[in-house]
Amino acid sequence: MEKCLERFVERAEGKKHLYELTKMNSIALTAETTTGDFTIFFENKRVSLRPGLLDSAAVTLKGNIGVILALLDGKLKLREAVRRNFLDVRGNFRAILLAESFLYLNREDE
Repeated sequence: MEKCLERFVERAEGKKHLYELTKMNSIALTAETTTGDFTIFFENKRVSLRPGLLDSAAVTLKGNIGVILALLDGKLKLREAVRRNFLDVRGNFRAILLAESFLYLNREDE
């Protein structure tokens, strides 16, 4: 899990178009899994992560670690995971849409 999270942050550092989204919008995305919890921050032209849950996170993902890692690697879209009931998502529509944009735009290049 840690290596996937590190790759996610490293990819974000190399994708300048993500900075345009973080320049005007900041968001915290919390993931709650059976093997550990973490929070990803998209703010001030940076992407960072911290262990643990953040109660004030705009979006909370709850589900299997494999599904969460597939989202972070870009192998699964957030809306597809929700549609298939692979995970629960909490947050307002705008925040979820922004989180989905960050996740999709930071996917691994093929």
